[in-house]
Amino acid sequence: MDKLRDFSIRECGVYEIKISSLHNPRSPRFLNLSHVDITFCDCLRELTLLMFAPNLKSSYYGS
Repeated sequence: MDKLRDFSIRECGVYEIKISSLHNPRSPRFLNLSHVDITFCDCLRELTLLMFAPNLKSSYYGS
């Protein structure tokens, strides 16, 4: 996931996205992630994974 630049999820029915390897703050993840687009995901409430994206430049969460 270190090469991931754009993340887009649409019309989902999940409540949260968990990635177990994120719990080590000494090993940063999503270094290249810069754009996130989440639309029509009314159930999604947990987006903690975005805290681990130090180069995030734009994000959109809407329905």
